[in-house]
Amino acid sequence: MHGLQFSGIFNIGLNHFEGLQLSAGFNFSKSLSGAQVSPVNILDSGNAVQVGSINVATNGFVQAGVVNIAQKNQVQVGVLNVASQTKYFQVGVINIVGHAEKIPIGLINIVGNGVWSATVFANEMNATGVNLHFGTSYLFTSIEYSRELEKGFAHYEDVYESGLGLGTQFGKYGTHLELEYMFLCASDGFGVNRGDENYHHRVRFGGVAKIIPFVGISAGVTLNLATEGDLQSVMLEPKGEWHDDIEVGGHKAKFWPGLYAGLTLGRF
Repeated sequence: MHGLQFSGIFNIGLNHFEGLQLSAGFNFSKSLSGAQVSPVNILDSGNAVQVGSINVATNGFVQAGVVNIAQKNQVQVGVLNVASQTKYFQVGVINIVGHAEKIPIGLINIVGNGVWSATVFANEMNATGVNLHFGTSYLFTSIEYSRELEKGFAHYEDVYESGLGLGTQFGKYGTHLELEYMFLCASDGFGVNRGDENYHHRVRFGGVAKIIPFVGISAGVTLNLATEGDLQSVMLEPKGEWHDDIEVGGHKAKFWPGLYAGLTLGRF
C-alpha cells in the first residue's frame, strides 16, 4: 500500500506500507516507510517515525512519545526511553540502553556499555554520603545525598544535602580522572521538619583507581561556594577555619577548597 491509513480505532499493515498510519487507537505495521501517529504505535521494522504516547519497534528509526521501546533504533525522544541499541541519541527523563554509540541526554541515563556506579564518600565538611553516576564516560549525570557528622562516626547533625550534577571522565573506563559539577541544596531538617536552605555549588576534580573489577578507590579535590539561599546565614563550611566569607549578588556566601575520598562500586 502507498498513501494513508486512517481510522478512529486502529490500523494494521501486514505487508510493506509507504505512507502515513493515523488513528485514535493504535497502529501496527510489519514494514513501514513513513510515519505512525496514534496513542499507541507498534512497528516490526522500517524507516519510520513513530509519534504517540507509547511507541514500540523491533527495528525502527525515530520515536517521539511518552514511552519509547525498541530493540534497535536511531533516535528516541520521550519521558522514558528503552532500547537494546541506539545509533544516534536518546533524549528523555530516564534513558535505558544496552549499547549506545552516542551520549544519552537525560536526568538518569543507564547505559550497559557506559557508566553506572555508586561512590560512598567522606569529605572536608565531616559529612558522609552517596554519589551515583549514570551515563557514559563522555557525559554522565550525578545524584548525591549526604549528611554531616556531629562528633564521630554515625553521630549526625541535622544538616542534609542533596542535588544533581553532570561530569566527564578523562580515560574511558577503569582507572581514570574525572571532572564534575554539582548543585546541592542543604537543609537543617528533613521531610516535615525541613528548614531553610543553603545553596552549594561544587566543582570536583579527582579520579578512581580500579582495585578489582567493579571496585575502586576514589579521591580528589573540590572548590566549594555556598550561599545563604532562604536562610539569612551560611551554615555550610569545612571543619576548621579554612574558608573565606564573601558576598555574591548581595548575598552572604562562603568559599573554600576541599578534599574527598571514598569507595566506588559499579562500572566506571
